[in-house]
Order: sequence, then structure tokens, then C-alpha cells
Amino acid sequence: KEIEHQLRLAKLQVVPAFVGKIIQLLETQIVRHGVMVVGLTMIGKSTNITILSKALSQLRKVNSSDPAHQLTKIYSLNPKSITMNELYGSFNLMT
Repeated sequence: KEIEHQLRLAKLQVVPAFVGKIIQLLETQIVRHGVMVVGLTMIGKSTNITILSKALSQLRKVNSSDPAHQLTKIYSLNPKSITMNELYGSFNLMT
């Protein structure tokens, strides 16, 4: 419900398939250490991330007891501005 509320606040249509994609991103983030959202341009990647962030933050503000509901901040970076090891991580074979 909070996802749909955030979509309405952003003056976006509540499309069940898009709501489902937002929920899929949340479920993936819960079970993974980190995720990358990739796809064609103008397909809704940034909107997906932003709406999920706002929904989780709002749920936390209203004192949700679910540990997945946390205040969130979004940081975007240019992947070309850092090395591949910094972006994806690496193992030091000497340690």
C-alpha cells in the first residue's frame, strides 16, 4: 500500500506490473548484499529505486517494526569514475 501511495504522491500511475517490480527489488535487497539495476533507458529503473526508497523511509517514520523498513538515502555514481575492483570488489590473494 505504501508503494502505491508513493506512486500517487509522485503523480505516477499505479500499474500492478510496476508495483510488482518494486516489490521484487525489495525482496532481492533483503536476501542479497548488494544489487545493480540495469536495463534499457526510460524503462523506470530510477523511478523503481526512488519509490522503494521513499516507501521504506515513510514506513520507518511511522514506526514500522519490520527491520527491512529503514530510512534510506540514494547515492548515484558514475561507474567510470572508479576502478572495476572498487565497483565490484576484489579478493587480495596475499591475505
